[in-house]
Amino acid sequence: NALIMLGQIGHDYLDMILGVGLPVVFLDFYDEHYHVDSIVSDSYYGGYLLTDYLISKGHRRIGFVGNVTETSSIHDRFMGYIKALMEHGIAYRKDWTLADREPNGPLITDLAFPPDMATAFVCNCDEAAFRVVSALKESGYRVPEDISVVGYDGISIARYAVPRLTTIRQDTQRLAEQGVEVLLRGIESRRGPTHGVVPFQLVVGESVCPPAGAAG
Repeated sequence: NALIMLGQIGHDYLDMILGVGLPVVFLDFYDEHYHVDSIVSDSYYGGYLLTDYLISKGHRRIGFVGNVTETSSIHDRFMGYIKALMEHGIAYRKDWTLADREPNGPLITDLAFPPDMATAFVCNCDEAAFRVVSALKESGYRVPEDISVVGYDGISIARYAVPRLTTIRQDTQRLAEQGVEVLLRGIESRRGPTHGVVPFQLVVGESVCPPAGAAG
């Protein structure tokens, strides 16, 4: 018997599961506090690439949507966002980092935007991006003419959202396959933990355009 754990969970539950003694692999997250295999996409570089893409379109007032320390993947995407800002000499604005969920709880239904708005938002996932687009429209903003929005994951909601989301598409099939491969190798060899990374693709949709007054 073995376990594949998809999505980050609390340490108390992890302690209970790992205490059973079964081989385990973390899928789409990692936790440096545990000696466990993990397979992820490169969220750090993905967050960097999304932010750099917005900057290439002329944006310099760029916010981030997500609870930064909620999961390893959100934190890494945020740090990639920060790296892109720093490389281009753009100051980080804390008031443009918006929570999209309660701590260890449900998603926030009413997103609150700052009075002094960004011209673009990097969202930690496609679901958050979809909800940001909806909230912006309800607040009277046009997407992308007034505010550009990018997501992450490449799930179906990104393709069917209006406008179609620019996002990072993860190779979920390869993520699962590599997770099983690593788990089986670990069972056979009993070697130390593996931290594997699967490829991703930047998918350009219709949710980004240059900010007003900027060159395309």
